Amino acid sequence: MAAAKKVELILPENLLETVDSIAKKENMTRSECIENAMRFYIEEREKRELREQLIQGYQEMAEINIKISEDFFSAEQELWFTN
Repeated sequence: MAAAKKVELILPENLLETVDSIAKKENMTRSECIENAMRFYIEEREKRELREQLIQGYQEMAEINIKISEDFFSAEQELWFTN
């Protein structure tokens, strides 16, 4: 595990109460609870970014495939009508 560094956070009181409640139920410290929440958020954000990149990549590939199909269709038509 990487070295820990102390930080100061300002949170809404109701959020802190929720964090404390979860930490107590999960038998962990407030810091551990916040760390877990931050890790979860970062992992989900990375998944979302990857998903968006994949969608963009598939859309770009679809456009390329359409262009290739159109080019080959034109070439095939030309071949049929010249023979």
